[in-house]
Amino acid sequence: MERGILKKFKEGKNWQARRITDPLSCTDLRSDATDLQKNRSTGQQGFTLLEVMIALAIVATVLIALIGLQGRTIRLADRQQTITEATLLAQERMTEIEIAAARGESLREGTGSFDDPFTDYRWQVRFEPTPLTSVRMVTVDVGRGEQTDVTLTSFLFPREL
Repeated sequence: MERGILKKFKEGKNWQARRITDPLSCTDLRSDATDLQKNRSTGQQGFTLLEVMIALAIVATVLIALIGLQGRTIRLADRQQTITEATLLAQERMTEIEIAAARGESLREGTGSFDDPFTDYRWQVRFEPTPLTSVRMVTVDVGRGEQTDVTLTSFLFPREL
């Protein structure tokens, strides 16, 4: 087998090897460049580097947007859980007030916090008069920290007073 530098090039669909007789000659390189131009002009399929870079930029932009949406979704889910828990706690506190009124116990305004596992929630109860002297409006505010998440309002009628 003879020694030499072999180079593969594509002609149509067949690959062939050819010997570069003179390594310092540029004619082989020129003919390869010409072959490349011929292949490009004959409609050979492929992507340019620019097309690939643009596609990668688009994919990266979409991925960044999706990651941002995921973070927002997690925050919204946490907020929804807080509102749901606060609503249930406000309903519980309002029921306690209605039961106390039905038993004839004295009702007073006040603030406080809930028992475990809801110790980070606080409540506030307010009573306000209405145009009907025997009816009072009761408002229960429940929130986590300093923020009020839920306000629940009800009316106590004479049978409950």
